[in-house]
This record gives sequence, structure tokens and C-alpha cells, in this order.
Amino acid sequence: MIKNPVTLSIIFPAYNEEQRIYTALTKTAQFAVRNNPHNIEVIVVENGSTDRTYARAMDVALGISVKPIHNLAIRIEQSRPGKGSALKYGMYLSKGKNVLLTDVDLSTPLMTLDRMYSYIPPADVVIGSRNLPASAVIGRSKQREVTGKTFSILASLLVPGIKDTQCGFKLLTRKAVETIGPLLTIDGFAFDVELLYIARRLGLDVAEVPVTWIHDPLSTVRVIPDSLKMARDLIRIKLNHATGSYKT
Repeated sequence: MIKNPVTLSIIFPAYNEEQRIYTALTKTAQFAVRNNPHNIEVIVVENGSTDRTYARAMDVALGISVKPIHNLAIRIEQSRPGKGSALKYGMYLSKGKNVLLTDVDLSTPLMTLDRMYSYIPPADVVIGSRNLPASAVIGRSKQREVTGKTFSILASLLVPGIKDTQCGFKLLTRKAVETIGPLLTIDGFAFDVELLYIARRLGLDVAEVPVTWIHDPLSTVRVIPDSLKMARDLIRIKLNHATGSYKT
């Protein structure tokens, strides 16, 4: 158990992740061992799964706790369906000085955090990007490439200049979590766009950083349905803006 203040919270949204949650938590525990100066809390937020994600996550967490890692705490929670719902709830529960929002597949390795930290300050939000010249993308399927380009085109309407809103590796300061978190409304894939849109509206500094990203064939992204949902949610973001929902 962590006795000192938490320096890093890692939030995993987990939907039908029974097959991948063991690897995600095991790799995170190994990362904690190698990073003793950091007190790390991991928050897994299961959100509407139809498999044994929650039970499997609990089993893995209990297994890791048999030989406690002094600077690591793991908690398993549940939220309403939707990646956005899971991340919002995780942000609300988090206590870390910095908060990492990342996917269970860990397509971007946790060691990338060293590079992300170097941007804070002045940045309040540091986002990984697969679309910068120095980025390395390995094994991305044609489907994911089409999805990424579609999402990027849609997202650029609200957050121009950002090359990759959807990379599942975002580091936020405590200030960013506490100012952006209460204003978030989107439960689906456009959550990332809304987060960045609000950050800019509030005058927070956003840095986009090249990352190495390795495709996982077990991805649950669906090109057409998810693109349509994202388009709908982008309209919702604009309506929220028009009605003053993003004012603090």
C-alpha cells in the first residue's frame, strides 16, 4: 500500500478486456518496480463489459498484492458504459500529482512517460501522437488507419492543429484534471476531443508528443459505427459550447 502522496495515477478504461487485463496490470506492476521514486495508483474502470473483465481484474490485482509493491496500489472500479464514462470516473477518483489516461493494450509503452514528463511544465496536458514526423507506428491495420484518418478529419473541426486526438496515451496535471474533469460530458470516443477542446477553452497549455505505437489486433474499434457516433458527439460539443456548458 502507498503511504506517501500519490505522484502518478494510471487510469485504464476496460470494456471486454478479460483477455488483456492480466498483461496490462503485470506490465504496470513491473513499471512501478522500476520507478521507485514514483508512488503509483492504478485505477481500472470496467464500463459495461459482457465478459469477465471485472472479475479477472480483481483476480489479477489480488495476485499482485500477494507480494506487495510498496509504491503501487491497484483498485478496480465500475462505471456506466462508454470509454468516456470510465475515464471521467477514474479522473474523479484519482489522487495523483499527474494522471495518465491510457488503454489496456498499452500500445504506447509506459516508458514513454519519461518523455511526457519533460513537457510539464509549461504543459498542463501532454498527448501522445502517432501522426508526427518522429512517431513510430508498428503493425497498424488498414482498418485502424482508415479509422484514425476519419477521426482526425472530424476532430480537426474542433481542435485544429492537433494531429492525433485519439491516441490512448494522455498525461494531465492535477490542475488539468480538476478544471477539465467536472466539465466533461461525452461518454464515447469523442471524449478525447472534448477534453482537448475544453483544455484550449480554459487556456491550458497542450503539448503533442511523438510516440511509438504498436498495433494490437484485439482492438475493439469499429470504423463506421464509431465514426458516426463521433460525428454526433462533435455536434454535441459545439452545442455545449453554445449553451455555456464549458464555463468555469
